[in-house]
Amino acid sequence: MILIKFLFITAILYLGPVVGQQECVKKFMDLSLVKYRAQNIGTESMTGQFMASYTLRVLWEYQFNCSCVNITSLILGINIRRVTDSRRLFPSVQVFTPKGSQYNLVTGSERIIYYTTSNVSTNGMIEYPLDPPIKVTNGDVLAISQPFKKASVVRVYYINGINFSSSMEYHIGSKNIDTSNFLVSNELILVYPVTSGYCVNSTNSITAEFVKKKALEIQRSQPFYYLSQYIYPQIVFSCNGSVTKWIFGAYSMGSLSRPELQIWRQLGPNNYNKIGSSLINATKMIGSNLYEFIPEVPLQFQEGDMFGVYSNNMVNGDSLILYEQRESGPMNLRIGPRLVSPLSTISFLKLYQFTNDYPLVTVEISQSTDLEESSTTEYSGSPYPSQLISKPSQSLSVSAKWLIGGIIGAITIISLASILVLACIIVFIKKRVNLHNSTDYSIIDTRKDDTKKDDTKQDDTLIMNDMTSVTPMQDNSAYGSTHDAAVNENPAYDSYSDGTYLYMSNNLYATVDEVKQDQDDDQYI
Repeated sequence: MILIKFLFITAILYLGPVVGQQECVKKFMDLSLVKYRAQNIGTESMTGQFMASYTLRVLWEYQFNCSCVNITSLILGINIRRVTDSRRLFPSVQVFTPKGSQYNLVTGSERIIYYTTSNVSTNGMIEYPLDPPIKVTNGDVLAISQPFKKASVVRVYYINGINFSSSMEYHIGSKNIDTSNFLVSNELILVYPVTSGYCVNSTNSITAEFVKKKALEIQRSQPFYYLSQYIYPQIVFSCNGSVTKWIFGAYSMGSLSRPELQIWRQLGPNNYNKIGSSLINATKMIGSNLYEFIPEVPLQFQEGDMFGVYSNNMVNGDSLILYEQRESGPMNLRIGPRLVSPLSTISFLKLYQFTNDYPLVTVEISQSTDLEESSTTEYSGSPYPSQLISKPSQSLSVSAKWLIGGIIGAITIISLASILVLACIIVFIKKRVNLHNSTDYSIIDTRKDDTKKDDTKQDDTLIMNDMTSVTPMQDNSAYGSTHDAAVNENPAYDSYSDGTYLYMSNNLYATVDEVKQDQDDDQYI
């Protein structure tokens, strides 16, 4: 029994950790968000603004009605941009406690809200965990601070026209709040505290779901820049396999000009190779502005390969225009505009960090069961390395491990079952032989002298007196009983070398003809 359990556990452990399809492509936009953004192309109307620079706002809206509770996370409506040399600031939350006619800052209650291109939300729902949680008591209030917006990686949204109780704008860093400056505004600041118990009351019935809904609505989608090549070094495949289907959000005006969805492999610090691509079309529509494209031959990829896009030209209104979410996405590396055709190889020196828009694209894949060994490359620190590190990949894919582990487990169980059956047969035969031998009894002649001693060995022979008195077989030592034996970043400051890349701020890029609206605008129109 011990042996069976040991071999069974060994077979299970051999399988290793399982990475599912969702885990393998988790950096792509979630299908739910692709659908939502696609169906709202051209209809987004909500206008959001950012909190003013250098300000602190007390959220009088929320009262904590428990004697002691922890704020464990924050539901947020925020805009996330890439980190640059001049953009490294983040907002924060603090707790103030009442004391007389004012509120004082609780020492140690500040928590910085760190979001960068490496930890953006793939489904549009931003719930930021507080580690450690913030302890609050009855009467305490939560406040949020926004540093200088142009230098901030994260900017907090508010929406006009919705009743929401908050303070006037205090200067960031204030440690005392005067209650005489209480102000009820109609500016919904998109922050909601989640507590370990149901201890949050809202003056105007603001809920976590309501803030989530408005945070989704406030983000905008836009067409890709035309005639440009993009690579997304943070949208990577984390397994080996093949792309069997592309799902994307786009606006179709025809098929004369079409975008290309691609898979790229980084061969070294300075070059990329395109290893697969699909020139997509709008033949199969599966929702409002939502399409799917199935490659004739699945596109093979290896762990660490990256997603890329070639954005096509707008030809006389006869084009399929791919869309992206404006900012709050992963890093974009870009060549263009005026790139007249897709590239098959790229020198790293041609690419520059452009922005962090999020393509409305997701995939369906088939994970590889190929047992051949291969080598992959990975890079230390940032996805834009200064030093290349090579290492052999796991010789077996995850699916292959499952297959081989299952076979080993099945063979082990069948073999052990056969051994047990054989052992039972042997024991049964042995018992039959012993039982047959036991009928050869020694008979004591009672007619002889009673004083004659019997020479029979009592411990080895069963004795029958007049064929009626039999010593039980259990008393024989050969039939002993048996018993079965009983048989567990801050990623915002990636250590990449600035000298390796050309940082292009939005203001610098404004010298090009084809320019987006200034990324530092306080609102989207």
